[in-house]
Amino acid sequence: MVPMHAAFELNQPAWQRAFLSHFKGFVSARPPKDFAPADEISWLQYYYFASQFLTLSASHGKPVPAGLPEFLTEQVIDFWTSRSAWQWARAPFTGMRERLTWKLSPGTARKSYYKGVIDHEEFLFAITADLVRYDRLTGRRDPSAKTLREILDTARKVYDQRVVFHSDGGWLFQPGVWADHPEYLYAGRDRKIARMAPAPLADVAEDVSHSFRRPLWLLSLRGGARDNAEAAYYDDLRLRLDKQFFAHILTPPTASFPAYRLTNWMDGRNGVYRWGYSNRGSTWGYGPYQLSSTFTLGWWTFLGTPRIKAAYADEGGRFPLSPNVLATYFPDLTDTSTASARAVADPLMGFRELIVLLSARIPGS
Repeated sequence: MVPMHAAFELNQPAWQRAFLSHFKGFVSARPPKDFAPADEISWLQYYYFASQFLTLSASHGKPVPAGLPEFLTEQVIDFWTSRSAWQWARAPFTGMRERLTWKLSPGTARKSYYKGVIDHEEFLFAITADLVRYDRLTGRRDPSAKTLREILDTARKVYDQRVVFHSDGGWLFQPGVWADHPEYLYAGRDRKIARMAPAPLADVAEDVSHSFRRPLWLLSLRGGARDNAEAAYYDDLRLRLDKQFFAHILTPPTASFPAYRLTNWMDGRNGVYRWGYSNRGSTWGYGPYQLSSTFTLGWWTFLGTPRIKAAYADEGGRFPLSPNVLATYFPDLTDTSTASARAVADPLMGFRELIVLLSARIPGS
């Protein structure tokens, strides 16, 4: 995402042509309109990449592949109205519209996380907002405009209902919703040890590894806002998110850890995440600060403030990262001195370094 923004915002024509070529290839390959439910989140993430390409191209007067806006709009409408929308502990809903209507309705579910707004839905909000902005920039007359507006009105309802503001100016998104989710059951543990008992936190915030997309999601929602008042609403959320990030989450480098770290939870707590996750084994999980590598994906730059740019510039000057930093950023690389680990770490770090350096330079707003 960051390199694509850099292609347009730093005026790199060759990079722009490379992204245009990529999306031309995507359209000409006749991408599938239906896919397995397990693949849904991967497609939604890719569609957001594509919708961002549309808005970047339109705002800089650059061409887009014929059919790409129409394809993305068709997919959004299908997700919203008719595609099977999976749900824990019950039969799927018919479309995300129906699922979100249930999630936003009064009353509780047997598990609190059953009513959690998930990133599938938030990606759909952001893609929709990008399509609305693209239509405004290009004058495209979209027959689905009414439905797209309905999706964005629902997004506003989600934020109105799920944002909890704090006295220091920051905010959290649906705190406590994930308290009984299996991935959050050890949030109250401050270190990883074998055979530890669960320690859930009733008011646990979301993890930073899901939340790093939010600055750009908010920027997209601002672009698709109904009017100036709604645009100001999303601008305020982004500014307050910057306050939350710097007050509670971002940990500056120290002599013993010469790079930036992020607490595991958006409220600044730093407990264990995904202990015994999926097929990784019963003694695998993320300990304190071990979600910090998400900082090097660059999306926090879309907070757009001078201090986030300064943090990325500082982080960019700290490459190559030291072994103890790599061990925290990438806990799977448990021994960064081995040849096999270095073979993985070196090219990975080269790309992460590029993203960090570009994150310091792009406007991000």
